[in-house]
Amino acid sequence: MERDVFISYAHEDKSVADAICAKLEENKIRCWIAPRDITPGDKYGTALVNAIEASKLVVVVFSHSSDKSPHVMSEIERAFNLEKIIIPFRIEDVLPSDEFQYFIGRRHWLDALTPPMEDHISKLVQVTKKILEKSPESIEKKESSVSSRGMEPLQNLPVSNRRHQTVIYIGVIIAVVAILSLLVVSNPFFHPAANTSPPTSTNTENNSINSTSVSSSSISILTPKAQITSAPTSADLMLGNWSGYYETSEKGDTNECMYHSTGKMNWNISSSIGDSFSGTTYLTGIERRSSSTCQLMNVLDATGTVQGKIIGNSLEGSYDYSNPTHYGGDYKIKKFTATLSNGKITGISFKTSDGNKTGTFTITK
Repeated sequence: MERDVFISYAHEDKSVADAICAKLEENKIRCWIAPRDITPGDKYGTALVNAIEASKLVVVVFSHSSDKSPHVMSEIERAFNLEKIIIPFRIEDVLPSDEFQYFIGRRHWLDALTPPMEDHISKLVQVTKKILEKSPESIEKKESSVSSRGMEPLQNLPVSNRRHQTVIYIGVIIAVVAILSLLVVSNPFFHPAANTSPPTSTNTENNSINSTSVSSSSISILTPKAQITSAPTSADLMLGNWSGYYETSEKGDTNECMYHSTGKMNWNISSSIGDSFSGTTYLTGIERRSSSTCQLMNVLDATGTVQGKIIGNSLEGSYDYSNPTHYGGDYKIKKFTATLSNGKITGISFKTSDGNKTGTFTITK
């Protein structure tokens, strides 16, 4: 059964794929999605191959999971070989592997990295509608409609072999220009006294360019504009709210007690310039101190500022809790180094005075 859209996804992203399918079908765009559309008793692989071949375009929900999925890779490779239109819908801030890049690198990407997801799915529906409206079937329907009113039927474009058609057009125009050039040269009234270059190469080049632009305009209805979306490299990646958990162990100043604390850390990054970012931070948790001379437990509550730089996937900076509760002065300013990967920041904090490691933290958006 012919469908408009084949949806390719990893099972970890099924909720997003189902939401895309529901929104497309709500707009009367027919979808094929596994396992819903696999007939009981059919072979899974055969059903997928037939569905891709019967669909007009393929939407791939791209994430870390789909990038590693051999099933998604097989589906995209099949769509690529059948010259299907492929729309990558990226839901995680990750770059495709080399193998995946080969098949979808030169495609227009739709990024869905910021909430709400519904807005990005609506944009995907609009793009899909525009592509389907310009599909060969839509053209044939319009031509049939004109013909049924008694007018001359339009000549169908052989869209299934676009590259071959383009080559023929260019070849015919070049041949015509070459014949005209020979007629001009052989004309007895031709005077080559002027400082002009032979018209053959110039006219051929110009007409080749014109023919390419004409043919590409007729083909553009079938192929989305090719584009490679590069990953952001500035501190804009840091903007937004990050939250997670921390753990520290450090010798305090009171009776040389060792204290251990755990709790929740929150960063609200509101400013970024170049590779630098800054914002506010909040920390809450429980502190336990113990030694031979002191044992106590405190509730921690501190707010302050955080600032740093992002260089590639690495972060470095500091956070300053200006009004900490139950913290000594040496904790007010902490240095940190961290790694940003797959939307997660994993870091290590250090004492400003001696550079000793004091704790770790992990936060996500």
